[in-house]
Order: sequence, then C-alpha cells, then structure tokens
Amino acid sequence: MESSADLGQHESLHDNMEDGASTKDIRDSVDNNDGMQQNFFHSGCWDYMQVASFSGFDSDDDSEDECCGTSDTINDGRDATRNINSLKSSLKSQNKTDRLAVLCSLDRDINLLRLELHGHDIPPLNNPPPYDTESIVLTHKSNGAQVSDLAKGEHVSDWKKWEKTFVPLIQQFPDKKSKATDGSFSNSINSVARNKLQFILNTCGCALFLLFSDPSERCRSLAIKCVQQLSLAGLDMGKHIAFLMPAIFSRYPEILYDAEEKVFVHDPEQHEFYKRGGASNRQDREQIIDGKSRSFVSREPSEEIRFELCEVISCLIRSFVHYGSLSLLDVYFSDIILALQSHLSDPFPNIKIAAAKLLVQILRLPHWEIGAKYYASAIGRASLPLLRHRNSRVRLESISLLEASICVPDREKVKGAGSEVIVELIGFREENVIPVSLFYRHECGVSINILAELVADKNKNVRFRCCEMISYLMCCLPDRYNYQQRLLPYLLSFYNDDDPRVQRQAIAAVDNCGQQYEVENPDEIVERRQYGVDGDERCNHIDSFPQPFERRPRIGSRFFVRNNTKRFFKALLSELRNWMPKTRLQSAKLLHILVIYCEEHLTMDINNSLFEVVKALQSCMSENDKDSANLQQILEDILKSVGRYVDPCTYVRFLLPRMNNDVSTGTTFSEGGIHSDLSCIVNTKALGCLIQGSLPCRVHSQYVTILKSLSSQTSIGQLAGHRRRLESLKTLTLLFQSINGSSISGASTLIFEESGKLWNTLDVTHSFTKTLEDLLNQFEDKPTIDTIHQLQNYVTLALQNEQCIESFSNLAM
Repeated sequence: MESSADLGQHESLHDNMEDGASTKDIRDSVDNNDGMQQNFFHSGCWDYMQVASFSGFDSDDDSEDECCGTSDTINDGRDATRNINSLKSSLKSQNKTDRLAVLCSLDRDINLLRLELHGHDIPPLNNPPPYDTESIVLTHKSNGAQVSDLAKGEHVSDWKKWEKTFVPLIQQFPDKKSKATDGSFSNSINSVARNKLQFILNTCGCALFLLFSDPSERCRSLAIKCVQQLSLAGLDMGKHIAFLMPAIFSRYPEILYDAEEKVFVHDPEQHEFYKRGGASNRQDREQIIDGKSRSFVSREPSEEIRFELCEVISCLIRSFVHYGSLSLLDVYFSDIILALQSHLSDPFPNIKIAAAKLLVQILRLPHWEIGAKYYASAIGRASLPLLRHRNSRVRLESISLLEASICVPDREKVKGAGSEVIVELIGFREENVIPVSLFYRHECGVSINILAELVADKNKNVRFRCCEMISYLMCCLPDRYNYQQRLLPYLLSFYNDDDPRVQRQAIAAVDNCGQQYEVENPDEIVERRQYGVDGDERCNHIDSFPQPFERRPRIGSRFFVRNNTKRFFKALLSELRNWMPKTRLQSAKLLHILVIYCEEHLTMDINNSLFEVVKALQSCMSENDKDSANLQQILEDILKSVGRYVDPCTYVRFLLPRMNNDVSTGTTFSEGGIHSDLSCIVNTKALGCLIQGSLPCRVHSQYVTILKSLSSQTSIGQLAGHRRRLESLKTLTLLFQSINGSSISGASTLIFEESGKLWNTLDVTHSFTKTLEDLLNQFEDKPTIDTIHQLQNYVTLALQNEQCIESFSNLAM
C-alpha cells in the first residue's frame, strides 16, 4: 500500500507517460524506485496478470494450485494475490491519501493499456432518424397512382425512388435490430492488453464502483474515469453490470414518471396537488413560463462529476451497441431515461448538452424502440424549457432532442409517438377552454409559442436547425397531415430569413411537400398539366417574382400551401395591426409569401383581405417612424402582388366608393357614414399599387371608370386637400403608364365586353387634358405642378400613339 510520500513518484511516472516513454521504460523506472514497493506493476503483479492471461488463472478462484504446474509460478501467483488483495484493501482504505494514490496509479495503468488498443476504438453513437430520407421515399400512394410525366426530363434520375411509391411510408424504413441479443461479447481482438484490462475489471471492479460514493471528489472522479476507460475497452462486463448500474444511479435524485400525464415528476406532492385540481401549473410548464430552471437537487454536488456520470452511461451504451449486447441494459432502460432526464434540469450547460445528445441516440436505437415510445412524449415536454435557454448550444441540442422524441415510431398507430408535443410547442389552446386555476393564478393561463421564438432566434445556426426540424416533421412524420397546418406558417416565415441557407432549406421543404401532394392527389394535377391549364389567364405571370422566389412555384406546392392556409389566414391579417412593430413586420412578410402561392384564389375573400391590408397601410401612413415606413413599403409590395392575381374589375369595385367618399354602397365599411381624408388617400394609393401589378390589357377594361373617378373635383380639384390631390395625380400617372403602347380607342371594346356600356375613350381623354391645363392655372405649389407636368407627358404620349395606330390602320385599308 502506497503512502503519502509516494505521490511525488507517481507524478514522475505521469511525466514519463507524457514524454512518450515506453511501457518497459516506465516499468524499469518503477522497479528501480525503492519508495514504491507496492506499485501495481511491481512485485509480481504484472507477471501475475500475464499468467492469468495465458494460463487461464482467475483471481477469484479458491484453489490457486490448479492454475499452474510449477512451484515457481504458484509462488508468483501467491505473491501476486497478496499484492492484489493489498490493492483492493487500499481502494477501501479509510485514509483518503491512500485511496487517491492507488486510484492515480490505476488510472495511469488503464490509460497505458488503452493506448495499446489504439485502432480498435469504439465509434460514437450516430444512429440515423427512423424516417431517414436515404432509406425511404417521402411520397407514397397505396393504390399506385403516379403522375404521368415523372419519368421525363429532370425526373429521370429519380425514377427508381418513385417506384417505391407503391409501398406505404410506414413499411419502407427497415426493421433494424441489434447485432446480438444473447448478451455475449465477440472478443475479436484477443490481445494481451485487453486481457490485462479484463483482469483489472474482475479484481478491482466492485471496489471502483463503491468509490462512486466516496466523500472525496477527487477519488470519485478518478474512479469514474477508470470505469469509463474500461467500458470502452471491449471487455466482458456481463457479471459487473448488476453492481455498476446501481452505483451510478445512486448518485442521481429520485424522479418519478406519470404515465397518465406523460410527464416526469420531480416534486410528487406538488404534482398530486396539480392532479387534484389545485391552482398550480404542471411542473414542466412552470419552467417554460418562468424561463428559469427549477431548484436543482442532486446527490452529487460536483458538476464535473455529474458530467462524468453522464459520460459513463454513454460509454456503456456505445460499447454494448458496438458488440451487440445491448440487451444486458434492458432491465435498466427506465433508470437510464430517468437519470438522463434529470440532467436536462442541471444548471451546468455542458451537462444539458451531453444528456440531450445521448437521449437523441437512445431514442433512435431500434432495439429500444418500444421503451422509447413509452417515454417519447415526456422527453419531448422535458426538452421544451431548454428551447428558451440563453446558451445557443443548449438550444441547438434541444431542437434535436425534441425532433427525436416526436419522431419515435409508433408502428401500431402509424404515427410519431411524441407528436402530441407539437401542440404545446406552438402554445396552442382552444379559445373556449379556460383552466379553472386561471381564476386563482394568472400564470396558469399563460401559453408561450416557443416555436415562434425559435423562428426569430438571434443565432442563425439555431434558426437553420429549427428550419430543418420543421421540414423533417412536415415531410417525414407519418401523421404529418394533422400538424402541417400548424407548422406551415413558421416554415414560410423562413423565406424572409437573412441566412441564404435557411431560405433554401425552407423552399426545398415546401417543394417536397408539393411533390408529395402531386403524387397523392393525381386527379387534381394530371388534367391541369395535360391540358396546359394552370391558373387564370387574366393573372400576371410575366413580371419577375419577389425575393426569394426565382420562378413560379410548382403546381403541387401551390395547391399544398393553398389548402393549408385557410386556418390561419384571417388571424394573420389581424396581426397586421398588432401593437408590436416586429409582429406587424413579420406578419406582412408572411402575407406576401402567401399571396405568391395562393394566386387567383385570393379573390375568394378579397373584400375582407383588401380591407385589412388597406387599414394596416392607413395606420402606417398616420405614424412617422422607421418601423412604420418599413411596414408601409412591404404593404405596398403586397398590394402590387395582389394586383397580379386579382382582376381590376374586382378591386376597382371595392376601392372607388372609398376613394370618392361614397357611403351608399355596402362595401365602404365607413364609420359614421363618412370617410376621413386619410382614408380616401390610402385607398387611392392602394389602387395605384394594384394597377402596377395588373396586366395592362385588364387595366384597359377599367380605364374610363378610374379616369372619371380620379379626375373629379373631390379628387384633384379645389375641393380636394393637398395630399389627396397629389396622391390622385400619382395614381393617374400610373394608369397612363400601364396603358402606354396600347390603343386608347381599343379600350372601348374591352369596356363594352366587360360592362355592356359604350364609351368614346378618346373624348374622355381629350376632356382630361383640358382638366390638367386648368389645374396648372389653379395651383402653384411645386410638387403638384411637377406631378401634373409628368402626367401631361404620359397623356400626350398616349394620344400620339393613338394617332400612329390610326394612321397605320388607314394605310392598311
């Protein structure tokens, strides 16, 4: 047994190891040292391990005479046995210095032997998700229906994958099992170093396990590190598991699991009070609302050792998975889950990260799929508070843990075992459901949309990982149809992200969903493609698309987004006038994306949609700040995009009464029977934006209606205010810009086809030129004069173009 004076000699041994000294040099150094008579390598113990390795000698055998045939070997074995007993007694010594000295020596010896096994390291756990896109096809149709042109053009390379669409999704991912289930190890590397490590485990294992609860922090740490290294050496640990696992779990707090509520319980009394209907929140929700971790109670005070305990569990699982003996840990599966779950509440961020990574791999192990299904929802709920952690690395790993818990396969129900957590992720609660505890504590009625916070996270890596998670859930989850409407607005919000990676990921996810829609609903797609009928011919598909769109979205994507938009479209419109500037801005950007996908189907509810956008524009114009200016620009772009897909005959009928202060029609939505001057200005500006987006040939059909309305005395005459007059003149300029290059007289035909009325458009245009000349004599302010001159130039150009068209017509006759 080593004394305290020998610690310096241990340090010199450690220095020799760092300097690259060989095992023989270190052994010679120890043999020449008179102060280390009881060193582990000295006095026959090393030779004893060699005897045990090659002659089958077991230190636990009662009869030592059976192991060797010579008296010298027997004597060496007896000496070694005395040294081993001395070593074990030192590990159990009441003297802290003795225990520490032996542990330091043992730790170095194990590390040296582990170096000899270099090249045979156990790889870290890296299990693919259960619905891995490399092994399954995202689109499937049980009756085998396929889109006709999938084997043409760009789809040729993917045809082999498309052939799998005959197979339902739940049957495509393989039924993977562990390599072996009999609990036996396959020791393919029968090396001397491994036999020596096995000998150390057999002789000192129980003593090391007992030191997990040692009063000394240093002793506990060294004992745990020794077990970590032994776990990764590929040893036979079957007979030691029953002693090792209780030693590990003894350092964890007591945690319960409520199978009915599917939550982990840290405070049984509070949980019982909650279940009886008391004015209390569920324990996992309290952390979400407060944004703080609960008061952490652990039997292990050192955060470094708590981290090493987590690593011990990881090393054991890695080793058992690699050698196909994971069934040895089946009995301890629940204890492992409860222990790792307690780490999620640890105040030390590195422990949270390590526990989350390990839980992700455990949930993806096919051998433990049934157990993972049992705890999936609870683990998902336990990860929600971590999504609001201030450390970005914790948030990143928590997203992976949430995704893994949701996607645990429930093969009987063909769903994700933890998919119900998605509802809590977005903070959804029925409008007519109020918890009774809300009447006593206001915190009980609070719901937080965690997913919305992740979408707007400051860290771009967190946003990208969140986008990947949403994409995966919407494309691969078996019961994704129940949650696509809830997740779609958040996925579309990533279209406006500052990081190009996030934009590309979001666009690709919607394209995948559209591809699935095309295969699963061929009746809606085939005829449109076959006859070339894809959208209203009155829509403007000529102009370029706003960012990040490079082209028109594919037909399946448009149908997919359109069918899942109705649920949140009205709520999105109401958010345009939210009291928070950031919310208004994000809502406007999302609305712009939806306009591109919905196209002409916006006409279905255009009266309410247009009214909400105009009211939001009016709020921006009444405020003079930077946020309102940015929002106003986005709203104007939205109106231009709406003009691309909504025919002018539709929006003109709604806007003209509001521009002219006409309260006789029911479409004005005026309060008190009149419109304010600002309301008329905003509606006039909205009309100008809509005209910019519409096709010129469709604007011609409303040429006379718009011109006569905006050239009245209440719009540009002396009865109009300065701002209203200026806005009306700008809108008229946009009108003549739109019809530039077209025949004015030809508009008469379009008007007659549209309304059945005959108008001489040339006479109306000449009358308007006289009105402009009168305005030049009435007003002297520079903005008005400049706008009138600009408008006169466009009118003159239109009349000259009409004369040229008429001359060519006469020559042709």
